Amino acid sequence: MFSKAALTLGFLCILSLWMILLSSRLHEDHVQPQPQPQEEAAEAAKTEDAVSIWETHLPSSKKIDNWCPQDSGSFIKSLYSTAARSRQSSCANMQRIGGSGDGGKLICTDTIRSNNCIVYSLGSNLDFTFEVDVVKRLGCEVHTLDCTVGKPTNNKIPDGVFFHPWCVGGKDEIKAIPSDLGHQGESGQYYTLATIQAKLEHETIDLLKMDIERHEFDVVASLTLDAAPRQLAFETHLFNAYGMWGRPVSESEWSTLWASLDALGYFVFAHEPNPLCLCCCEFSLSQNFLQ
Repeated sequence: MFSKAALTLGFLCILSLWMILLSSRLHEDHVQPQPQPQEEAAEAAKTEDAVSIWETHLPSSKKIDNWCPQDSGSFIKSLYSTAARSRQSSCANMQRIGGSGDGGKLICTDTIRSNNCIVYSLGSNLDFTFEVDVVKRLGCEVHTLDCTVGKPTNNKIPDGVFFHPWCVGGKDEIKAIPSDLGHQGESGQYYTLATIQAKLEHETIDLLKMDIERHEFDVVASLTLDAAPRQLAFETHLFNAYGMWGRPVSESEWSTLWASLDALGYFVFAHEPNPLCLCCCEFSLSQNFLQ
């Protein structure tokens, strides 16, 4: 027979061992698994391969203005389709606004409040077809922003459209103007979208349309979740637009663009490669929580 003291001691030993095992298990449950060296190496190799393939088709050494590799059509079109397919969403009521030619956009009217909506149109080149169609069909208040065309006279600005001689970029600054209107070394006023919203006293933008020759990358990078437009319709440009960038878009810039859009909750409901420009593609996106 065991003495009472021996039984008590044995019980305490078992209890102590159980507590140690429980503590170890809890610790394991709260410790996040660390990437294995093999996994890190594989991911690094994957990124390196992507960069290498990108450089084959869109080499950073190509500094020619507006150069696009016409023999890399399959690679470039796969960039567009992959970006759209991996973020695919749906739209019950989609309309083409602004005509069928260059400048028209596919818009989802599911989330646009007719006659109670704010639309920003970045880049006009004095062509207000898109803006006029928005006013006519959706009844939105439309603000066109373009620092590359001077300040047009009132008779050139359609009814229902407010024009502002500003460009939108990654920060508030004055810098060289990109334009096909023959500007030579002229400068224009750039503001972030947040600055413009504050100036115009708009808390919400229902639709942001962009055709701004690669500045779309800076605009997207500047967006924040609390003030992101409900819907985006923009054209991406992979080339060295007007020689302002010194090279084509890099793999890192392309990946960062889409990572930023992912973080803001955007999904693609339509995309259209530009038949007149291999390095240009139209994308239409809306935030997923508005679906």
